[in-house]
Amino acid sequence: MKLTNGDEFYPITIAYLCKDITGGLLKADGVESLHVQFFNLNELPQNISPFIKKLIEQNVVSV
Repeated sequence: MKLTNGDEFYPITIAYLCKDITGGLLKADGVESLHVQFFNLNELPQNISPFIKKLIEQNVVSV
């Protein structure tokens, strides 16, 4: 993608398909992630990327 100032960038999306996670502590390391959070599938953020939302919808068996 090219910005109006001429800078170019290439957005990358990485998605992981995983099984249910139980127990443990969800904690950002402060370097690679500043904030981490789980969401109920019925309560995903409204500003979620349409691409990511579609990936979730295609890979969730049931909500």
